[in-house]
Amino acid sequence: MSEMAKQGDYAFGLMYSYAHRFWNINGDSVSLTEITDEDDVHLMASVWDPETMTVLPDTGLSAEIYQGDSLVTQEGCVESP
Repeated sequence: MSEMAKQGDYAFGLMYSYAHRFWNINGDSVSLTEITDEDDVHLMASVWDPETMTVLPDTGLSAEIYQGDSLVTQEGCVESP
């Protein structure tokens, strides 16, 4: 995990790893995400209630990655540990 922060009632964690395939499991939906030639890193984020330590599903979290002032990528993501 690279960073953790709190904002209002929520805590956030940002994690990264080398690019690898992984499974997305959302309710009844299961899908495999494969590695592509453009993938350099696997970026994951989690949101939880710090009082109960309960991970919050389907938060609608998104991430924007910048290099200097230039937007490199923008993704919507929902990940739980």
